[in-house]
Order: sequence, then C-alpha cells, then structure tokens
Amino acid sequence: MKRFKDRRKVVSLTLVGIAYALIIIPLVVSNVQKQQELRSHAATLSPAPASASASTQQACGVAITNTMLILDRSTTMSATVGYSASKVSGAIEAANKFVDLTAQNVQNEIGLVSFATSATTDSPITSDFSSVKSKINAITGSGESCLQCAINQANQAIASGKRDGKKNVVVLLTDGKANYVQESYKQATEAQAQQMAMAAAQNGHNENGTIFFVIGVGDDANTTFLQQLATSTGGQYYAAPTTDNLSSIYSQISQIIAKGSVSGFLFNDANHNSQYDQGESKLPGWSLQLTQQGSYSSQTFTTDATGHFMIPNLCNGTYTLKEVPQSDWTQTVPADPNGYAFTVTGCNALTDKIFGNIHSSPSSYGYQTTPTQGTIPTVVATATPAPTSGATTMNITVSLDGIGNRGDNTNPNDSSLSNKNPQRKSLNASIQIYDLSNELVAKGEGTITYNSAKGTYQGPLTIQSGFPSGQYIIKITADNHLRKRVDGVQSITAGQANTIKPVSLVTGDDNNDNTINILDYNLLLNCYSDINAATKCSSTTVKYSTDMNDDGSVNQVDYNLFLRELATQPGE
Repeated sequence: MKRFKDRRKVVSLTLVGIAYALIIIPLVVSNVQKQQELRSHAATLSPAPASASASTQQACGVAITNTMLILDRSTTMSATVGYSASKVSGAIEAANKFVDLTAQNVQNEIGLVSFATSATTDSPITSDFSSVKSKINAITGSGESCLQCAINQANQAIASGKRDGKKNVVVLLTDGKANYVQESYKQATEAQAQQMAMAAAQNGHNENGTIFFVIGVGDDANTTFLQQLATSTGGQYYAAPTTDNLSSIYSQISQIIAKGSVSGFLFNDANHNSQYDQGESKLPGWSLQLTQQGSYSSQTFTTDATGHFMIPNLCNGTYTLKEVPQSDWTQTVPADPNGYAFTVTGCNALTDKIFGNIHSSPSSYGYQTTPTQGTIPTVVATATPAPTSGATTMNITVSLDGIGNRGDNTNPNDSSLSNKNPQRKSLNASIQIYDLSNELVAKGEGTITYNSAKGTYQGPLTIQSGFPSGQYIIKITADNHLRKRVDGVQSITAGQANTIKPVSLVTGDDNNDNTINILDYNLLLNCYSDINAATKCSSTTVKYSTDMNDDGSVNQVDYNLFLRELATQPGE
C-alpha cells in the first residue's frame, strides 16, 4: 500500500510540471559543417541549340504558387544590422517588395505568419495582396522566439488554403535565435527549440510537399541550423549579414519558386544496402551533371556543406541528372549508373533525387582507403585484414528499465518496483557497428529473449558479411527504447560469434524515433487507463509501446516510469 501511495504522489505532478520537465531536457541537433552559401548553383540552364528540332525545344513555364511568408518579430529582431534599419523594419520593407513580385502573377496566392513567444496567422493564403501588405506593415517586434510555433501555423495555413497542382512554399526570415517550444510555451534550450522547429518543417514537407526557403538575417544567425532546415525540404538558405540586401534575396527567391527545381543529397552507403539509413554521412563537395533533353552540353553543380544540392530555374522539359564518378567509390543508388531521368511539368519541384556510394578498399594490397570530404579519397596504410565471407553474430545481454533486475534512469540499481514477469518474452533488437571514425559500417537485427533467472534479455544478432575484423564502436537498441553505446571499444572477429558487453536501455521511446519528448508523452496519455478506460489508444501496437514495464496495463506505474526516464532524452 505504501508503494501505491508513493506512486500516486508522483502521479499528482501537475501538467505544468510535466511540460517544464519536457523542455528543460537538452535535445541534440545534428552537427553539420558551417557554411553560409551553397558552393555552386547555376542561375539558369542553357537552352537547346537553335538547330534542335521543334519537338526538343522545351517550354519555360511559370509555376503558380501558394506561399506563406514567416517573419520573426522577436526582441532580437529589433537590433540594427544595416545602415539604419533594424532587422524587423528591414524585413518589413523587403517583404512588401516580395508581395509585389508575387502579385505579378495574378494566379499566385500568399499569406503571412509572424512570431515571437507565440505565432499568429496574420493573413491566410489569399489573392488580396494589399491586405497582406497591410498586415506586414503592422508588425512590431517584442518577445521570445518560438520558431516551431510559426512553422506549425504556416503548415496549417497551407493545408487549409492549398490548391491542387500548385507549388507550396514557405519563405522564412529569422535571426535563428529560437528559444521557445509550442507544447508548453515555455522557454527551452536553443537546441531543443531548433529540433522541434526542424520536425515541424519536415512535417510540412512530408504532408504538403512544402519547400522552405530560409533567410538568416544578422551576422550571428545560426547558419548551420537554418541551412539544414532549408536543404532538408528541397529549399535553399540565404545569409543576410545586414538588412541592406534583403530585397535582392527576396527577388532571387521569387524567381526560383516560379521555375522548376530538382534537389536531393549524396551519402556514404556505409552498410552497402543501397538505401539511406540514419547515421550514414552525407557527402559535401561532390559534383553532379544535369543535361536537358535536346541539349548537347551538360552543366555541373556541387553538393553543399550538408551534402545536399538544389538546382533551381528549370524550364518544363525532360532532364538527366547523374553524379560525377570519384576514384575508389562505386555508386549504389540509384541502380542505374546513368542517374535519374525526370520531367519537369508546371515548373514543379522534385526533391527526392539521392545518390549513394560505397568506398572501395584495395585490400589485396593491404591498404584501407579513408575518404575526405569533397575530395578524392587518400590511401592510408593499415594492418586491417580483408573482409571475411561468413556471417558475424553478436551475443548481447540487455537490461531494460522497469523490467527484471533493472531499476530505471533515476535509480538504476533499485529494481524493487520493476516487473519481474513481462508479457512479451521476446523483443526485436538491433545493433549498429561503427568504425573508430564513427562511420557506420554494418548493422544487424534479431530477437532477444527474457531470462527470468537473470532478469535480462539475451540473444544473438546476425550481422551481414563484408566487413573486416577489428576494433569497433557498438550501439544497441530494442523496441521502444533509446539507442545506447556499449562501453568502450569492442574487438570484433568477422565470421564468428562475438560476445558483447552487457548494456542497459532507457524506455519511453513510444514512437521509436530514438528520442523521448512530447510526442511520446501524448501517446502515453492516449493509452493511459487507471480508473477510466483509454479512449484514444489507436492500436494494440501503440498500447504495447506505452506499456513501459510490460505488465499488460498502461497506468500510473508507466506514467511515473516515463517521468524518471526523461533525464536521458536522446539516444546515442
């Protein structure tokens, strides 16, 4: 009875307290190289030569767009970064000119979101351009910065006002000083606020094909984050150290969104599976060639610091896009070595062209190649043996928080409240193998089984063949648990069974995105059934994922366990 009362005391934490706990936990934003502009983008493609037949001449149409402007009106935007204008006043002036440019095509529509501590949809998507300009002119700056709020508002406006067959675009101007999140309207770390904003942009892109063009105003704008936000949606980032060149940037954007474009990225297919997997590195500084049907010449473009590319200003027509081969690398994606053939119609934007490559190692000479970013790989002498052809297995022992002999994140050695008889005796688990340069070289999956005598899960995981024996970094995860690095460096013998050091895993990752945050909390609440039955638990799978101690019920025990797990927020 005392334990139950203690649990109920913890449950009585207010929602305000929960929200506060959720935002003080640092989030990890991927660290990409800083670079303010794409290395190379041609302004236009050369037209087909005059001798080409009429059938090969390509029409250069103009896209009809649904565009949402997002303007930052937080306190930091009041600083002066031009000859005389503050960031916000310079943004207002330039945004008005952008509306005028958009209005030149009467079929275009535009809306406005402004944000500080919260965001407002000042104007839905409309063809009343004068009304939008009046809303822009009414903006004043004050407050904190909830960029996630603004992107969510823009996403909703596009979802409500979009038109079939029209291009959906967001043009965001900010100094990148995000420090609030929408779930609680509480101050957060910059890393957390940025991650939530990035997720919101991805949602908009996935649901409506929205492309984000981002302007970072001021010399202290967070270029790395803002560039990643833009390029991950097929858009482009512009650095504006002062307000004096904002009008020029808006003009460039208006021209780009009126034409077709193609974008994507290049990556190191480290595990040779011909698809991009989380953790595999992108390839900056690689060249691609674009050829228009009917043209006798190609144009060359280069991936930026994040490994992405965006080729703008494409007329309607058919094109071929291929990468320029690099020494000691072999293309795995796409399967066709000639790259992609695609057609631009209605000046649409294609955002899914990715290229994968594996690095060839001349093992017969006793060497291993080490790639350098954007250059032909160099060769470094090594004693690493050639890969073996047999399967490699990893025997793992995993302790799961809240189950068996494991406590939880707060009290790892106190298992008095842990469930000793879990409902699911077997769970899916996965393992990732990294070299000492932190490059993913292999991975595997399998089933681990509960050992009631030891209170842990155990089992062998099989790794695909093709990587050599040596020293590696190992990371392990299981369903609804954060990924964890095994302590130290592991010696792995290829083609044999290897025993890996035991590892403990944090629970609470209800949606399996390797992060514990508000999304997991919402799933837990939807399935929570203490006194009343759950009304929003969408499936048996969701119930399993939120039943963190696996006792068959989603109740106050799981709620309390979730709170104690929050201190470890992202997986390793």
